[in-house]
Amino acid sequence: MSLEETSKVLPSKPSGTSRVIESLHQQIDTLTNQVNELNADVTELKQKNSLITRRNETLIEQLSNAKHQTEVSESLLKRKERRVIDLEIQLTDALSNLDTIKFDYDNTKNRMSKLQEKENSTISEYERLQIAYDMVILSQKEYKIQMIQQVNELRSELSSFINNREKKLNENIDLIKKQEPEILSSYKSVVKNSKQLELIYLETIE
Repeated sequence: MSLEETSKVLPSKPSGTSRVIESLHQQIDTLTNQVNELNADVTELKQKNSLITRRNETLIEQLSNAKHQTEVSESLLKRKERRVIDLEIQLTDALSNLDTIKFDYDNTKNRMSKLQEKENSTISEYERLQIAYDMVILSQKEYKIQMIQQVNELRSELSSFINNREKKLNENIDLIKKQEPEILSSYKSVVKNSKQLELIYLETIE
């Protein structure tokens, strides 16, 4: 209670002892009530202060935890950012490698296509040569058969010819043997005549 309120309770003029005592009791009661109210207010304020303190401590702890979580999150975020940068670099390298691989694949595909065309051409040429070879082999077989037949015929003819010649030769030998004295006489006459001609030739030269 303020001084102004207290002054209103107290009598402005003394009117006797009983009134003073009564007035004092009233003031005491009023002050007691005010003290009780103040005590109740103080108790309530203490409780509120304790609650606020506990809440404040809880908030401080939560704030500390939140700060720690924030630091952890920032660290994770930085790691993720570095990971993203690394992945972007890897992606760039992969795309570059992909372009190189695609270029190599196209070149290989073109080479394979040309090789396939060449293989097809080679197969066609091989088949043509195989047919020609088979025809040559067949012709050679036919020619071989003909040659064998001709050789056999020639052998037969040669055998007949040799036999005939041997027969003829034997006949000629027998004839020569029969005519040998006449041939020897003719040979001696030829030698004699040759010597005479040689002498005549020498005399003519001299």
